[in-house]
Amino acid sequence: PIVMCCEYPENQDCSYVSIDDVTAAYRAVNYLISLGCRKIGFVNCSQKYKYARHRRDGYLKALEQGGLRFNPEWYISIPSIDYTLAYSAILQALNSDTHPDAFFTCSDVFAAATINAAQNLGLRVPEDLCVIGVDNVEASRMTNPTITTISQPGFQMGQQACSILVEKINTPETPHRQILLSTELIIRESTR
Repeated sequence: PIVMCCEYPENQDCSYVSIDDVTAAYRAVNYLISLGCRKIGFVNCSQKYKYARHRRDGYLKALEQGGLRFNPEWYISIPSIDYTLAYSAILQALNSDTHPDAFFTCSDVFAAATINAAQNLGLRVPEDLCVIGVDNVEASRMTNPTITTISQPGFQMGQQACSILVEKINTPETPHRQILLSTELIIRESTR
């Protein structure tokens, strides 16, 4: 028996436990809009990953419903979670005259890169640029300023996936289950 945890195939019937990435991204961008941000960029990972596609969808949905336009110059796609590549791309985006006033990033690593790139250019976070990441990893509390982030219920995901797996081992005819857990917006210093 197989139970997927976090990533899962969208076109196959299997059991999985993950988060609702669309809603998580939508909530993060809506929060930025509620702070008065109107030029919101996005630092994302490769579209080969389901979470990256879903977070992009949530970002675009929030922009549309907030009456904000999508600017392709503010959409940065990095092939993998790579701090150095992200830092370089973000530095370039922030160095333009029409740079964003906020960035939603698909990971806390990218959020840290955003904060450091902004500070390197003399921008203040959050006064000049608000930043939100995803994951709530320990490093999100170690940056200056600390990172506002989307917290994933990692322990609960693992626990539920294991429970489903044990159930499938004990009762092989158990139907597949697909569970999407809620996330939590952790507000810290990188947003106003």
